[in-house]
Amino acid sequence: MSIQALRGFAILLIVLSHVVGRSFDFGGESGVCLFFVISGFVLSLAYTGKVGDGLFDSKRFIVRQLVKFYPLTFVSILFGVVAQWHAGYALDCPKLLANLLLVQTWFCSERFALAYFGTSWFLCDILFFYLIFKSLNIRIMRVRMSRLFSVCAFIMALYFMCVVTIPDEKFNWTLYTFPVFRLIDCCIGIMLYRFVASESGKSLFSKTCKQPYSLQCLGVSLLLLLFCLTLFAYRDLLPVNFRGVALFWPFAIIFILYLMAMEKHHPRFFSLPVINVFTSLGNLSMEIFLTHDMAIYMVNIIMLHLGLYYSCPFWVVCVKAVCILALAWLARKCVVDPLSHCFARQSCNIVEDGAF
Repeated sequence: MSIQALRGFAILLIVLSHVVGRSFDFGGESGVCLFFVISGFVLSLAYTGKVGDGLFDSKRFIVRQLVKFYPLTFVSILFGVVAQWHAGYALDCPKLLANLLLVQTWFCSERFALAYFGTSWFLCDILFFYLIFKSLNIRIMRVRMSRLFSVCAFIMALYFMCVVTIPDEKFNWTLYTFPVFRLIDCCIGIMLYRFVASESGKSLFSKTCKQPYSLQCLGVSLLLLLFCLTLFAYRDLLPVNFRGVALFWPFAIIFILYLMAMEKHHPRFFSLPVINVFTSLGNLSMEIFLTHDMAIYMVNIIMLHLGLYYSCPFWVVCVKAVCILALAWLARKCVVDPLSHCFARQSCNIVEDGAF
């Protein structure tokens, strides 16, 4: 439940960034970072035992993930093709093929990464992580902690050297969408699981769980306040094209640890109405992620045609929210659930794993 609530918070940030526009881009960046770190953590939580025992079936795992998200991805890409044709753009076959094969972020070009279905770049990166998850998990879980910290320090130094040397206009297709760099987020999730599973991690987790309920709630509130202050400082102080992914790594780690501790010792926290809303959004996070661009585009076209887009901005946002939720629910009932049930007939071990 805690992970689903965090997924709901992340998808809300992503959707708001696309509904509001450039002034809230930082929300999408933080939400995407949360999804990547959650992926590494949840996959490790679900499969580290099987990987260690040699029982992890990589092929079956990849097929299951594709069954979950590729049909809607395919529909979204085709919708993007139709939308661009309607806007007067010619079909670009190489970019379309790259998107359909989920390899667009390997071309080191923003034109490829964000063509037709802009959010599919995330799926390209997360699929790469799924493909090498077993190898990464084995290495991170078995290497000595001292060596692991040394490697982490080297990678972080290399990352921040890239941050200060890469021109702003190239941030999108390098540090933000290029799969190798986004592996860092996923590896942070795996390392977080290793820490939680260690004796020192269990001790810290136990101490956090024993804190009074009021103190825990205060801690969550202060964490959210600090997170919001960081978001707005990021917007106002950093260059427009800057992608400050590293700013959100500590928040992703603390959110996961804190919410899991709350769920273990203070489950009533997750019965609060606002947390229930986030949990419900988390349950639909994949469908919302894959369909919200379609809903936003359709509402924009209708509102522009009716002349209401600029005169009633608040109501436009409300209509977009309703349409996004309705389309996501339809996608779940008409596409995702039938395919999942079909796959489930061949497997009784269904786990809520992966980014969504």
